Amino acid sequence: MASEKTKKPSEMNPEDLPDVRAFQDEFTRGFLQSTEEIKPGYYPFFSGTEKYEMDFPEGGIIDKRAYSLEEKRFEAIAISDKINSSLLRVNYYSFIDSPSAAMKTLEKRLNMELNFAKTEMEYHDIYTAPFQYDDGTYGYVASLIGKEKNGEIQIVYSAECNKSKTPCIETKKKNQKIMMDWIKSVKFN
Repeated sequence: MASEKTKKPSEMNPEDLPDVRAFQDEFTRGFLQSTEEIKPGYYPFFSGTEKYEMDFPEGGIIDKRAYSLEEKRFEAIAISDKINSSLLRVNYYSFIDSPSAAMKTLEKRLNMELNFAKTEMEYHDIYTAPFQYDDGTYGYVASLIGKEKNGEIQIVYSAECNKSKTPCIETKKKNQKIMMDWIKSVKFN
């Protein structure tokens, strides 16, 4: 029998799990690999395709109704993060188009032109672009393309600026850093 230290959160007694939103949801718990934080407020996540991993926010839950998995070829995840008041949409594709095709797909999803910047990582390239709608919704889109032909991950990370709570400029700056740090946590396997 596995010791409590080596058990996955989905195998543990819910009363023994950290008291954070991510572990309170049974469906989300199935993707989390450990109760040990990777960094403050984030836990290790492993995709249903087993093709990528990422840091998962403690305030996040995966919408079971919006989740889609087609063997190892495709996966769509919607994560709502209550702490950062954000929504993350992550799509994994086993096939790879060109970076320009991926960027065009993201522009169509958001119905706007985007100005992408490329960041080279060790095993993949990240193409990111900020966006903002007139209603106050803002965020980043990203396309991560594996250098070893191991797929593409498209991300739309969005939040809203509620002017009645905090000045929008301060909120946006803080959230944009959180968004970029999180995007950089995604890694292909």
